[in-house]
Amino acid sequence: MFEEEKQKLEKRKNVINQVEIPLDKLQMSVRNGFEKAKQEKTRKRMIAKRSILSIAMVAILFIAFVTSVNVSPAFASKVSAIPGLDRVVALIQNDKGLVAAVEHDIYQPVNVSQTEHGITVTLDGVIVDEKGMVIFYTVESKEKDLSELGYKYWRVKSNKRSPYEYSMEIRNSFYPLATEKGLKAFSSSHRIESRYKSSLPSEGHRLEIGIINGDKIENFKIPFSYEKINNLESKTFTVNKEVEIEGQIIELKFIVVDPTGMKLFLEAKPSNTKKFLYGAFNNIRLVDEKGREWSTHADSYYWEQNKFTVSVPDSFYFYSPKKLTINFGKVAAIDKDEAYLLIDTNLSKFIKQPKDSIFSDLKIENNQVSFVIDVDRNKEFVYFPKITNEREEEYTFKYDDSPYYPSTQYVTSSFTDLPDGKTKFEFQIPPNSKQVRLVLDYYPSWIEDENVKIEIDLQDK
Repeated sequence: MFEEEKQKLEKRKNVINQVEIPLDKLQMSVRNGFEKAKQEKTRKRMIAKRSILSIAMVAILFIAFVTSVNVSPAFASKVSAIPGLDRVVALIQNDKGLVAAVEHDIYQPVNVSQTEHGITVTLDGVIVDEKGMVIFYTVESKEKDLSELGYKYWRVKSNKRSPYEYSMEIRNSFYPLATEKGLKAFSSSHRIESRYKSSLPSEGHRLEIGIINGDKIENFKIPFSYEKINNLESKTFTVNKEVEIEGQIIELKFIVVDPTGMKLFLEAKPSNTKKFLYGAFNNIRLVDEKGREWSTHADSYYWEQNKFTVSVPDSFYFYSPKKLTINFGKVAAIDKDEAYLLIDTNLSKFIKQPKDSIFSDLKIENNQVSFVIDVDRNKEFVYFPKITNEREEEYTFKYDDSPYYPSTQYVTSSFTDLPDGKTKFEFQIPPNSKQVRLVLDYYPSWIEDENVKIEIDLQDK
């Protein structure tokens, strides 16, 4: 029976070989912590870092996956039996948690399409649990070059309030559906995380995608429902173990595991001399007693100053490991007394900045501050969420593509990539401010110690 399924997969592989796959995609990501202060280059860099493998190698990975000796009979049977699932294979083949979800009948096909002016969007299917939803979709066109089409918005809406509602609007930038000329089809996925358990109806949802087609916006609204699957309760493992990294104490409080992903809850001691930066724990790896590995998201986030919630998009929900080693790798951190810039706007000079500074060429003209950051933002990133003046009045930096909240005080700002690989940052001086303090939340400062780890016996949990 397994050989028969593999033969069917081989036939599907030949069909896939005839479909061109883009080398990049715009996978919109949920921003739980700094949503109101994001700007287009932040999103562009982090999205690319997180998603390029699953899309750039879709066709190759599909071929490798269906011909691999590691393909389980259960998974091969599912791919053969479920229409449209072959398009999903390459998107999940490196995600052990989602592969297991398919094997355990959690993937739910939708296969609903809408066509507007020669462009077809198909919602292939969803994987849903109490804490997350993964949506798989395909865009194709026989008439259009996908590199000439762009995203305008990406939303999930519901007739009733839902923990999975999500909206990402693109205001002043053009994000192409594909970066390579001549592409006609690609499949993609998008993961939405919920902070709380869903007990709401599973019907009445819709996927909304706005696609820029010349001077028009093609609006796709695809309704979908999903069946609630019982016995998918979150698994919580209480840990309460501390680890020391160059004198800094971090405690792993607990791990929450769901089929669509996991979360690690960490707390840094207030007495630490270093500030852990946004994305501080992007390099955490979880390894079980069999050598199976799960890696953290490319964008960890924190709720409060010393409390971090780190996303792991993969999951060991269906694998039931007995022991787990948490390897921290390098951690983004900076001395607390260096985690900001202080600028005198009257003297046009830096009063305070980190040692080995990457900031230079400070200028102030027409109530506008500019300086150069010596960093290639395609590799590293510096980001300022807010600014305060000498009266402790706080303002949020408003970037071109960040959302606007009426109750927030803003100052306009922008990043510009320079020809020499450096970056120029500009911002408006808040009213009547003689000194301004820029908080550093993203900065290329690392603690590197490959030996830092926590051992957990899950059989005791």
